[in-house]
Amino acid sequence: MNSTKFNVNEYVEKFKGKQFGDFILNLINSQRKTIFTPKSKVTEFFNYAIAGNLRLVPSEAWPLLERFIDDWNSRVTIPSYWNRDCLQTFLEITKNAKYILTNNNIPFDDEILFRFFKAVILNHAHDAALQKKFERHIINATKR
Repeated sequence: MNSTKFNVNEYVEKFKGKQFGDFILNLINSQRKTIFTPKSKVTEFFNYAIAGNLRLVPSEAWPLLERFIDDWNSRVTIPSYWNRDCLQTFLEITKNAKYILTNNNIPFDDEILFRFFKAVILNHAHDAALQKKFERHIINATKR
């Protein structure tokens, strides 16, 4: 666990009042605007971000994290998943991570819980950036 104090409240304020799907789409679009290169470079960025995030999770939690991501990926075809409040989704994902880590006797702090959340969102963003049909599904689900 990191020696610097992680402040989850900074992120809570960023998520409050936003649709979860819009949050994911904004991640993708911000990378497209920053990189100014083909789709492959955007997905490459997300690959590096996923790997970097993984390195900050305790290695004994890696197998759990993989199953955790798979579980959250099982929701992506449900339109209501994308139009949920981002803060509520963040709280649900981190609560789920806390439950899994506790049940497997793996020590954690707020930063580790955030890393589990980040793993889910980076995976969603990577997949949507890679698959136009998936990105279109998120766009359609978040239309009001």
